[in-house]
Amino acid sequence: MSSRLEVDLAATGARCQAGLDQAPYDPFEALREFRVAVVRWPLKDAMEGAYTRRDGEAFTIVNSLTAYVRQRFTAAHELGHHILHGATSPRLIVDDNLDGEPASPLPEEKEAGWFATSFLMPTDEVREVARRWPRAEHAIMGVVAEFQVSKEAAARRLVELEVISEDDKMRAAKDRRTLDARGQELNLAIPSFREEVGRKVLDARLHAWAAELLQAGVLTSGRALFELTPLATD
Repeated sequence: MSSRLEVDLAATGARCQAGLDQAPYDPFEALREFRVAVVRWPLKDAMEGAYTRRDGEAFTIVNSLTAYVRQRFTAAHELGHHILHGATSPRLIVDDNLDGEPASPLPEEKEAGWFATSFLMPTDEVREVARRWPRAEHAIMGVVAEFQVSKEAAARRLVELEVISEDDKMRAAKDRRTLDARGQELNLAIPSFREEVGRKVLDARLHAWAAELLQAGVLTSGRALFELTPLATD
């Protein structure tokens, strides 16, 4: 199993290789730069994402029914599988119920979770944002706005870096106001991404394949999508 430092360095290298030099870092753009075919689709099952390789090609799917900040984390998690495990991964890695923490005790899932966190929220940059906001609940919102992550993911990252305490995180979780309301209080722009939820987005290499799957009525299931062999395309 890789160390946390090794995974952090891999995440930094991935951002650099993908040409991403300013937050918020786009994991979907990075997946494209690494030639991973991406499907964003409103999946009805509990699956949040998956990664697989076939005949030298890499594929990933992200459930577009979840909040877009969650889709971004899932995409970064699948990028982690590609960077860290692409050469050795099994035929299919399915990720269910990701919530910022690995949903499986497998080392590969822990590493992919670390990668996603480091890719989206680099340590030094998170600390710099937190320095602008001495109060814990304000630091959380600052990280949300800067890196376009969920409040929960931002709080976990700040606890991990020992910027705020676990008690601070729990108190922030009890604040039921909307992100918009909290952002307005601090004069922070919190993007809603409402138009991105439920969207159907396919990598160009998958268009012909997806058309066949739609006609066959199997594209409603993420697992079915990855269990089928891609059809030949022109």
